[in-house]
Amino acid sequence: MQLQREGAYSAAVANPFFVAVGERVKAIRLESGLSREEAAGRMQLNPFFLARVERGEQNLSLMTIGRIALGLECPVTRLFDGIEPDSSLLEPRPRKNHREPRLRQT
Repeated sequence: MQLQREGAYSAAVANPFFVAVGERVKAIRLESGLSREEAAGRMQLNPFFLARVERGEQNLSLMTIGRIALGLECPVTRLFDGIEPDSSLLEPRPRKNHREPRLRQT
């Protein structure tokens, strides 16, 4: 099973907490009868970003969580009800675009 796409930020991809929240967002969107494009428009998000959220590949800010709840016309608590984070959130994650410092030549 491939856990990430080429170039994707791997810290969020395999995390079960992100996947569970993404699945909840998608379920609520489908219950509401909204296409991804319609929902993204209501949320003022890019549809491709929303797709990454629904696949559990995106770590969400509080602002984005609020936009999602407003766009789906549901309380924020519904996005997380019954979903518990696990210890994988405490594991060190790789830094994005991290490069080792270069030594200056004199």
